[in-house]
Amino acid sequence: MEEDLPLLDENELYRNSLRPTTLAKLLVNFIVDYIIFLGFFMFLVVAIGIIAGLVTGDEEFTFFSDLERMNPILDRIFTGVMYCLYCLFFEYVANGKSIGKMLTKTRVVSIDGTRPTLNQLITRNFSRIVPFDGFSFLTETPQGWHDRWSDTYVVDDSSLPDKGYLQ
Repeated sequence: MEEDLPLLDENELYRNSLRPTTLAKLLVNFIVDYIIFLGFFMFLVVAIGIIAGLVTGDEEFTFFSDLERMNPILDRIFTGVMYCLYCLFFEYVANGKSIGKMLTKTRVVSIDGTRPTLNQLITRNFSRIVPFDGFSFLTETPQGWHDRWSDTYVVDDSSLPDKGYLQ
């Protein structure tokens, strides 16, 4: 008599069909998102500077010269946190996708193939601040520390089931 093998549950089937995306797509995601972030961030800073100048009556707009004198380490930390918030916002609101991921048809999923939780996305995005996180992709499987620490992957949309997945 044949032995009954246990059936895989639905999440196990998803996990087995997921294909982590390529290093090239991850790089495109980063470049696109960072360029869009910098454009948005510069627009925001200029708008705040102009509004601050108009509100305070500062016709010379010293806000901008004050920014030039900002501590470079503080500037890096502030910009890094803002970039993390940008990524967190898009990945949470757009179901695991940032603008770069929309372009490359990829998305963030939990390691079991389901939609990542808000806690996972917070861990994932704020882990980006860790120095040398970019070098963590130079391994056999292109999964950065921020993905390992949050139990997430970036996968190709084509590896996900069709019907209403992650909705």
